[in-house]
Amino acid sequence: MRLSPTIAVKKYCLDCVDKVRLEAVNCTDVSCAFYPHRPRQKGRVSVKTIRKFCLQCTSGDREYVRNCPKVKCLCHPFRMGTNPNIRLSEEERVRRRAKFLENVGVAR
Repeated sequence: MRLSPTIAVKKYCLDCVDKVRLEAVNCTDVSCAFYPHRPRQKGRVSVKTIRKFCLQCTSGDREYVRNCPKVKCLCHPFRMGTNPNIRLSEEERVRRRAKFLENVGVAR
């Protein structure tokens, strides 16, 4: 089963508090990147939020996030800030890259 970023974060929160839903709902750790997305909160979770969480987990070590050995972690598939469940065509990938470069002022 493929998880969406939102489901992965909700399940991660439950795992964090030993599957006690009420504790996850009443979590007080506002420093956690997932705090606004804990169970019973509305809205979708961005893969960028998961990336931020992974960087928090590794004290900002981008290389460790890239090579993270914790493959059983629910966040692992999303750690690079992308959703592996979405497959883009080559044309769409090129179009998005061009738009990104244009937005950051590096247009080719």
